[in-house]
Amino acid sequence: QAAQPVAQIGWDKRLFDMVFASLVLICLLPLFAIVALLIKIESRGPVFYYSYRVGTGYRIFRFWKFRSMRVNADKMLDVLKSQNQYQ
Repeated sequence: QAAQPVAQIGWDKRLFDMVFASLVLICLLPLFAIVALLIKIESRGPVFYYSYRVGTGYRIFRFWKFRSMRVNADKMLDVLKSQNQYQ
């Protein structure tokens, strides 16, 4: 069975999404600033973490989030694997 093409999003839906997301981000900006400050106070290192994800049409993009783990934790997976209680 052939893969179905990805539907195109209309310009009006795109405009609504951009305006609504911008308003929500502006409203949440004070909360984000507090979270960033708390992360910086708690530990050294960057406030944000990114990893690569696959999106629509298998396009690879950077996924950004607040850092919630120690710096370089993703490079320590082999060392920490033995401590995983769900193995």
